[in-house]
Amino acid sequence: MVRRLVAILMTMSFLLTASGMVAAESRQDFMRRGAYGHPLRIVSFFAHAPMVILDTFVFYPVTYLACQAPGLTGCTPEEQRALGLMDAVEEQEAQARKAQ
Repeated sequence: MVRRLVAILMTMSFLLTASGMVAAESRQDFMRRGAYGHPLRIVSFFAHAPMVILDTFVFYPVTYLACQAPGLTGCTPEEQRALGLMDAVEEQEAQARKAQ
């Protein structure tokens, strides 16, 4: 599901980017207009800051909390290491070694 969504988003971004190049009558026209002529560029200026704030203050803490209970959420050791939860990862690995 996630791979399909990423593939769709990548395809859409490629098509939107390529449409500006195709619409340019010549390379000189495209070089003169540049990327600032694309209508979604203005949207990205306004959307970037709120998305960074959401990522920092909402998504990261929720992910951190979810990785506190990996049995319920399926948080992998790689994700725990990326979040700085090395103690929890080492504890889980020690318990796995004891179980074997």
